[in-house]
Amino acid sequence: MDLTKTFPKGLVLKFGLLCLDFTNTVFWRLHEEPIEGFTDYSILIKWGWNIGLLHESDSASLIQEAQKYPREAIIVLRRAIKLREALYRIIVATTKGSHPDTSDIDILNPEISKMLRRKTLVYLEGKFEWGWRVGENELDQVLW
Repeated sequence: MDLTKTFPKGLVLKFGLLCLDFTNTVFWRLHEEPIEGFTDYSILIKWGWNIGLLHESDSASLIQEAQKYPREAIIVLRRAIKLREALYRIIVATTKGSHPDTSDIDILNPEISKMLRRKTLVYLEGKFEWGWRVGENELDQVLW
């Protein structure tokens, strides 16, 4: 599957920090009618592949898996958008010198916990490195 042909323009790394690029997947955020970048699960996955979070083969497999389990894919997409919006509000608050809202931190913390449960130590090429314990076609792996 060639993912590049259907990838929306604008959903690319611009700032070099994943959290900023993730929060900027809404276009014209401060306008009356912002434009959602993640209009479906496949775009979320293509974004993850485009920025290097996912391998192309994994991305293609996840998109195929999402077609088999569309409800689960929609849940992951909603989680991603909810996480992105919480991160945006946290970043805005802290850059203004304010305390982030606890409800946003309450959105972020469970996602961090899910991610950390996947972290594992692996031995590669004569040294230890941090890696990820990934099950086959876990639809939410782009979130961690």
